Amino acid sequence: MKAPASALSARRFPMPARIVREALGAGLLHAGQSVLEVGAGALRNAVHLQSAGLRVHAVEEKLTVARFADDYQAFKESGGRVFVGTWPRGRYGAVVCTFVIGVVTPKAARLDLLRQIAGALKDTGILLLSARARGDVKTKTRRGRKWRDGFITPNGTFIKPFRRDELLRLAQNAGLRLRTPRAATRSNSGIIDLILVRTRP
Repeated sequence: MKAPASALSARRFPMPARIVREALGAGLLHAGQSVLEVGAGALRNAVHLQSAGLRVHAVEEKLTVARFADDYQAFKESGGRVFVGTWPRGRYGAVVCTFVIGVVTPKAARLDLLRQIAGALKDTGILLLSARARGDVKTKTRRGRKWRDGFITPNGTFIKPFRRDELLRLAQNAGLRLRTPRAATRSNSGIIDLILVRTRP
């Protein structure tokens, strides 16, 4: 079977991800802060953060940028910067990565992605990481059409649902840890939200 196109996973949503809204409300993200969004999709988080006064850069695949060309053009005209198929060299006060890790395959590529994210964080920076749990994953058939360690979705893309402990273990292997043991996470049956920082040597 041909590998699913991750660029097709991006969708438009009416509002930014919950973890982004709550981080802004809690003062973890603030005006003037430098933020990198990895896998920005249709830019719902990036535009929201930009409107709150943050300096926002985005990393995304060429096909996704082409799908939402008008959105990316408007984002750039408002001061945002977009890296297509490459990564910035700077380090950021925060990195946002929502619902991306679960569409990455194979397994080793997820670890590589999180290690790259860890390297993009300042020493005091935070990573806002969200992933779908089994309760929020729609599969091609009722029982699910398996592919690698995940499933094929109705639109033919790949999705890997996570358990909270599984996602935390992956983050730890990439050199990341919870910002605080309790307050930095929130999850329900369908979504896992983690706020992470770099592991100190």
